[in-house]
Amino acid sequence: MLALRNINTLPSLVEEFFNDFPFAGLRNWTTSSVPAVNIAETKDEYRIEVAAPGLDKDDFKVNIED
Repeated sequence: MLALRNINTLPSLVEEFFNDFPFAGLRNWTTSSVPAVNIAETKDEYRIEVAAPGLDKDDFKVNIED
């Protein structure tokens, strides 16, 4: 049976890999570039709420495809 040693080093190795070039910029990309969105569907409508400070609803374009 193979003994598992230093199993806790795997997460740190993965973090170290993604902190280096060319991945360094990806770490906070999703949290800094994508606004929070809530989507609710009722019988009559879809309601979309976007947390985008400084932007107006006219700044967005929504396409719905079936």
